[in-house]
Amino acid sequence: PIPFLSELPVALSRGRTITIHGDIFPDAVRMSLNLVCGSHMDSDLALHLNPRFDQNYVVRNCRVANRWGQEEAAAHRKNPLHRGKTFALTVFVAEEQFLVSVDGRHFCGFTFRVPLQRVVMLAVHGDLSVSIVFRIAPSSVDWLGRSSPEIMSRCWDGSSYYLTRTS
Repeated sequence: PIPFLSELPVALSRGRTITIHGDIFPDAVRMSLNLVCGSHMDSDLALHLNPRFDQNYVVRNCRVANRWGQEEAAAHRKNPLHRGKTFALTVFVAEEQFLVSVDGRHFCGFTFRVPLQRVVMLAVHGDLSVSIVFRIAPSSVDWLGRSSPEIMSRCWDGSSYYLTRTS
């Protein structure tokens, strides 16, 4: 159920991806995906991805010591997440930034502002239902979230992990 907060099963590192599949409610106002640096809701956030459906844009930010950083909202395309629609959102951990794609198309990047090794949790909140809360995969998954069939068919083999929740 949403809100969802869970420990990451493996450390985030360059080349890994996190993918979330869900359905946005028809009357959605907001949702968020947070990469959390602790076990509490007020912990630092390495990435706060916040689609605002009432304003039709997506905010990216971080929070350190309960202070928000500089918001980023510019992207090379409009908000790809829409009320009443299903989505697959992938966060790829690149060399110096998170790369975000939606439904296999690049949307935006967010430069690391917090050391990657501090990220230990994933939180999902808002006006959505989620079928796969997260999937952490090795570098055989590209930054658009595409992967080979053998990775998709495994549950855990030491390099790929799925956690499924339905709401």
